[in-house]
Amino acid sequence: MDLIDLRSDTLTRLQPKDLLNINYDYISDDCYDEDRYVKMLEFKIADLFGKESALFMPSGTMSNQIGLNVLSNPGDELITEAGYHVCFFESSQTSALSGLVINNVRSKHGILTTEDVLNAINNKARWSDLYATPKIISIESSINTYGGLVFPLDEICHLKMLCNKKKYALIFRWCSGFECVYRYWYFT
Repeated sequence: MDLIDLRSDTLTRLQPKDLLNINYDYISDDCYDEDRYVKMLEFKIADLFGKESALFMPSGTMSNQIGLNVLSNPGDELITEAGYHVCFFESSQTSALSGLVINNVRSKHGILTTEDVLNAINNKARWSDLYATPKIISIESSINTYGGLVFPLDEICHLKMLCNKKKYALIFRWCSGFECVYRYWYFT
């Protein structure tokens, strides 16, 4: 059986045989919407998720920061696990680009639970509009600081219900997403 390393999406490497399958005539400038491979990828992902369109972004950091910026205002609070990408690797970008206050939680086993989030909300000063207001909960899968841990689907659903109830946004960083789905369904 092949081992799938889910610590990071950057661990996947092209093999020489992969390069033989590239049609270099398709590669062009994506800024002008001329790269056929990017257009095919965006179409495939939009179709897969039942969306009108999709937008390719060249890095997870760019995706995270644009998502956070769209869903928040400067001074809003982001609740996340201390080992998740947006906190562990991107805390300065999150603060500088979006003006978010990060409320980082240390969970028991790397999975941010609804109980963890409620504790994070209730254990901070909230009695005045002068304090940051929670607006976003950020989770990820696979979780590279926890060895490629896959976030359980049932906990994602619980967090989404909490977000719906409190009118928070839930942002889900899906690093190595298709490999996670494969691992989750194949090995459980």
